[in-house]
Amino acid sequence: EDLKKYTRAIMNDYATSFNREINGKPITVDDIKYFAKIEHQTTTTLSNQGWKVDYITIRSAQTLAPAQDTDFQFVILGAATLANIRLIDNIEFCAKPLN
Repeated sequence: EDLKKYTRAIMNDYATSFNREINGKPITVDDIKYFAKIEHQTTTTLSNQGWKVDYITIRSAQTLAPAQDTDFQFVILGAATLANIRLIDNIEFCAKPLN
């Protein structure tokens, strides 16, 4: 239980360190959690397939700050090695509805 409280406190400090707001309110841990889960799952999947992952991160394409659920333009940044080949790439995409 103490570890859980400590982890929550660290994550709150992490979220506030971005000095950003969503709808006039400072961002919270819940605002960044969803994208962190995707990053973790991707890293785990690649690692299980033999990749040595340096980083996988989803960011706002406009600011490169950690992605928020209010963003529509994203960039996925990643670097990983398989055998002796290192791949460094970024993929930009727009999640805005097309209507």
